[in-house]
Amino acid sequence: MEIWILIAVVVVLAIVVISAGVKVVPQSETRVIERLGRFHSVLPPGINFIISAGDQVNKTGKPKEEEYAGYLNPQALQSLPVATTIGNHDSLNLDYMYHFYN
Repeated sequence: MEIWILIAVVVVLAIVVISAGVKVVPQSETRVIERLGRFHSVLPPGINFIISAGDQVNKTGKPKEEEYAGYLNPQALQSLPVATTIGNHDSLNLDYMYHFYN
């Protein structure tokens, strides 16, 4: 009886790991994989399998671009009672410079 519980747990864990590693990229788009915050590779359109648990997939192909666009868009800022200021260290960030100077 105990062996069946162990087998069930192993099967469930295997399904979770495999489903977390499957990434579907729509046609005519690409995705950028970052490993520990640095560029690693590009995913082509179609079904892709990622093995490393430390990989992060960005949709635009531009690191952190979506985060800046979502946080600093006019509608989001208008809903805040006070607009935040950019700290000294954030303005030196490459992602910040890419967002505002491109």
